[in-house]
Order: sequence, then structure tokens, then C-alpha cells
Amino acid sequence: MIQTIIAKPTGLLNDYVCYFAVQEFNTFEQELLKPMHAKHEIIMMFMINCKMHDFINNTHNSPMYVIHKTTGPDCIFSGLLTASKGSIVFKGHVKLLTVHFKPTGFYWLFDISPAEITNRLGASSDLFSEHVISLHEQLQEAKTSMEMFSLTENFLIERLQRQKTRKGCCSILKISEFLIQQPIAFSIEKFACQTCMSLKTLERKFLEQVGISPKLFERIRRFNKALDIKISQPKLSWTNICYQTGYYDQNHFIKDFTEFAGETPSSFFKNSFPLAENISSVFDHAD
Repeated sequence: MIQTIIAKPTGLLNDYVCYFAVQEFNTFEQELLKPMHAKHEIIMMFMINCKMHDFINNTHNSPMYVIHKTTGPDCIFSGLLTASKGSIVFKGHVKLLTVHFKPTGFYWLFDISPAEITNRLGASSDLFSEHVISLHEQLQEAKTSMEMFSLTENFLIERLQRQKTRKGCCSILKISEFLIQQPIAFSIEKFACQTCMSLKTLERKFLEQVGISPKLFERIRRFNKALDIKISQPKLSWTNICYQTGYYDQNHFIKDFTEFAGETPSSFFKNSFPLAENISSVFDHAD
């Protein structure tokens, strides 16, 4: 059983971070695989006084996709993923703090185009300044989840205050968040019209600020929505899930699922069905 505590960011970070999470579990002598399938969000993951046991890499021909699993405590970033890249292997007692960024949040916080880290997974110290190492050290000394959330938020607020231009809600943020919330597909052409941008301009800005094209983002978002529904309601039929998430038919869904997960739905859930999760507290830690 995974014990999870989730915290929403305070007002200053609302346009940049979806949420923070602390997860803790124990696999004892068993190995637990966390599939790195296609994902429409950028994540930073800090392992708290523990280490990643192993990493199974599905992309041996991709030198950009590397984790230094043998050097020091793990602090990892994952860019948007457009296909299955492998699995992180956990074993024993594991405690993680993760930061889940909003689609344009990473871009405006770190002044790095997400396109530069799409389909990349690596040590955060290779991408960010030495300050992220200092944060990781502080997190490992923290006594409570609340303290870890506050330390992480202070780190991100400091990053935000360094930016010369602070960009709150922009059109690309609104579009990407709308795509996340929609249960069915939506015309990108209509977005361009509504925001008074040409389709080419919208796609260029979306790629720069989010990391992939809006149409691919929407497809990956829909795949993850279907995955989340199945995990939370395992007895629900795939036909019902297809209907809820706006797929044309089950064949269309299976094609997308196989492209983004690297295997069919039945194989995926047979080989790597996740542990049950107990979300013990969802709160705004500023309250």
C-alpha cells in the first residue's frame, strides 16, 4: 500500500505547479516497477534517504535517456514522455517527494524550453544549478511532509523571483489546462481562432512552452486519463472507459495505448498493475 500526502501550492505558484506529493511504501524483498509510459507533465522526483534500486531502459539507442543510479542520493527530472521509456525499479523502503508542474510552469520557472527535455530522464543536478542539490539535502533532514513541502515551495518561489519577466496566466497555459480538463478531443484550430493566433504560431508557442505539439499533448492526456480511470475503477470495462475519454472506438484506443505504453492494455495491467494507494490527506499547506 502506497501512503500519499498531496499539497497544493500557495498562490504565488498556482500558475506553475499542479501539486506536491510525498509517497511512502515498502516492497520488502520484492521489486516494484514504475513504468515510464507517455506522460503529459514534467516531474521532479527527490528520493528521501533511499535510492532507486534499478532502471530498465527500453531505449538503448537513446543516449539522452540516462539515470546515474550509482552516485549519491537520487534527485531526478522527467520531461514529457511521448512513448514508453522503461521502468524505474524500487525495492525495500521508499520515500519520495515529487513536484508535478503545470504544462507551462517549468518553462516560466526555469527559463528552459520543455522541448529540450522531452523524452529525457536524468539527474536534476545535470540540468539545474547546485541549489537543487542543497534542496535535496534539506529534504532528507526534514522531519515532516509539511516541512518538505515548504522547503520545496521556497526553492521554487526563489526561482520565480529570479525571472525578469513573470508570466502568470498566458494563452498557452489556458489552452493546455483546458485540454487537460476536457473529457473528449477538442479542435486545436478553434483555439487558434479564439486566441487570435494563426495555427502555426499557436503550435510554435505551444512547442516552446509545453514541449510537444498541442495535438500530441491532447492524445497523451487522453491516454493518461483512461489509465487513471482504470486504476481507480479496475472493474470498469475498456468500452466504458473509451466512451468516457472520447475515443472513436476500442481499436482506436488500443492503438494509442500500445503506442504510449509500449504494450496492449491487458499486457500492461498484467505486468505492472500499480500498488493500491491511500491518499491520506489532500490539503493546501498554506492554510
